[in-house]
Amino acid sequence: MKKFLVPTDFSDTAKNAARYAVEMAATDRNTTIILYNVFDRIAGGSDGSPLTETDDDRKIILNNALANLEIELHEIADVRIQYVAEEGSSLVESIERYIRHNGIDIVIMGITGATKLEQIFIGSNALNMAREGVCPVIIVPPEARFKKIENVVLLSDFKNVKSTTPVAQVQLVLDIFKPNLHIVNVDSE
Repeated sequence: MKKFLVPTDFSDTAKNAARYAVEMAATDRNTTIILYNVFDRIAGGSDGSPLTETDDDRKIILNNALANLEIELHEIADVRIQYVAEEGSSLVESIERYIRHNGIDIVIMGITGATKLEQIFIGSNALNMAREGVCPVIIVPPEARFKKIENVVLLSDFKNVKSTTPVAQVQLVLDIFKPNLHIVNVDSE
């Protein structure tokens, strides 16, 4: 069984990535989508007074929101969907831990239209996740619609190929989507 992790903060961009993942999973009945939300521990008010909402209350609210998103996604396709809300301070670290402990095959997440300058100074969770290389990450732009993946490009500088090529991840993507593989080398000289 394949497992696609779809992090969500319930933004339009994240919901679009979830729709994309559902349409992708609908092509293979042996796939489970896991909607994933990470929330911070609630601190006291600015004056130090306790808030009326507890971490348990917040988890209940987020689980309800995830359940509603699941219902919305089932209108697109009848696929297996699970959901998880976890407390954590870093989205990327929480996702990495979840991937390692739960055998996730692919992460599918949205990316906002951040400018290059914003990405340099602020970063992007989607780009940071892809850089970590824990598993393949499909980054879905805000307006993207699912289309069968027919081609995959692997960039290589042809240096230390054996140690630098993520063979297992490439093989997984090839096994799941059955695309054409193109290996590209750009020689800067």
